Amino acid sequence: MLAGAGLDVTILEAGAYRNESDFTHLEADAYRDMYLDGGLNTTADGGMVVLAGATLGGGTVINYTTSFATPPEIRQEWDTVSGFSDVFTGADYEASTVAVQTRLNVNKDFCFPSPRAQLLEKGLRELGWHVDETPRNVVGCTEVACGYCTMGCRIGAKQSTLITYLQDAADHGARIVTAAHVERVIADNGTATGVVARVGEATLTVQAKAVVLAAGSLHTPAILMRSGLGGRAAGDYLHLHPVTAVWARFAERVDPWSGILQARYSDEFANLDGRGYGFKLETAPVHPLFPAAFLGWEDGASFKRDVLGLGHLDVGGILLRDRDHGRVELRKDGTPVWKYAISKYDQAHIREGVKRAAELYAAAGAEEIVSSTIRPVRWRPSSGRPIEEFMTGVDAIGYASNQTNYFTFHQMGTARMGADPATSVVGPDNEAHDTGRLFVMDGSCFPTASGVNPMLSITAIAHRGAMRLAERMA
Repeated sequence: MLAGAGLDVTILEAGAYRNESDFTHLEADAYRDMYLDGGLNTTADGGMVVLAGATLGGGTVINYTTSFATPPEIRQEWDTVSGFSDVFTGADYEASTVAVQTRLNVNKDFCFPSPRAQLLEKGLRELGWHVDETPRNVVGCTEVACGYCTMGCRIGAKQSTLITYLQDAADHGARIVTAAHVERVIADNGTATGVVARVGEATLTVQAKAVVLAAGSLHTPAILMRSGLGGRAAGDYLHLHPVTAVWARFAERVDPWSGILQARYSDEFANLDGRGYGFKLETAPVHPLFPAAFLGWEDGASFKRDVLGLGHLDVGGILLRDRDHGRVELRKDGTPVWKYAISKYDQAHIREGVKRAAELYAAAGAEEIVSSTIRPVRWRPSSGRPIEEFMTGVDAIGYASNQTNYFTFHQMGTARMGADPATSVVGPDNEAHDTGRLFVMDGSCFPTASGVNPMLSITAIAHRGAMRLAERMA
């Protein structure tokens, strides 16, 4: 948006540049080349695996293409929490949402249900629960080619920012420097004047009339804190949308690594407390590394049977909208550490998610249900044992960190928008409260967790902020 407005733009990307010709669709290559820290980092207590994109185009290159706009009730909550009147509920945020949906080609034309999605839908319909098609940012997506685009979309069907907005920026003359790790923002008399980055062994200094941070909720606050900027709210209000799963074994083959990534979802339990907190039920492509990390340890024979029997497994993902939050802090060497523990309040919603997912797959005809606790709890619906017995076994292990296995695919907060500098980092135009010409435009702006896959919320915030910055600098 800024380059298209005629401004001189330099983009610094911490990751490398990979395109369709580089996507081998081998898990080891993908995690090494396109995921933050090789996909091997965790929260400080080791209880949650942190997955985020680290490549030109970020998470949009390796995500599930799930494209939900910010729900109206969340937009209202964000204005209320932020102390704004109409930043998120206003016409300009709506216009930006429509603009990014259009540019990213969001549609429901490519929602062919994979066997995973068919089983999810079967269970939901058997129980009379909500189910719908998932909007996706794809064009020309084919069922045959799908299932692997968490490792990059070889056919270019995924409308990532790599082939949309970043291509637009390059076409308008923007310079892009990859493998550039921003260390700090340069500020003079309360105004940002550039950044210092590390590119290999070299130091790169960029002088600028405005600085926009978009390093995500994990690293934007780290840059701010290393720079001594952002105020006391920098790093706070970290939300992670904790995800756990229930595994379901079927007699028929599921081949869970194949087919459209997320073609169906359910919001049946998205509002458990009457205040918008609960969970989404989704499914996801499952390649060998995922169950190897997510399935708990019982004994060698059981683990081998589960992993080698992957072709008959389905996975029900429980995507929690977390009410409570953690914090990003800095180690002595300046690198971030992500301190987060799931609260008792949020654990209660996780428990409900495990129970409901087990019921769903039992209704879909699963032979065996397996929890994602550190030690698996197994239930055969045909055995006559009630689901309460299964839940008692899961309860005995627990839902806290290192009791149930968790991943985070969505990181939010940590430099949030708001009117009060005591509880937020940037104001209604995304400019830092304490530093002029310093802006934040990424998922760290979220006042609370979005409750939906956050790509469109992030791009809408960035689009709205960029439009305002372009007008200001014209």
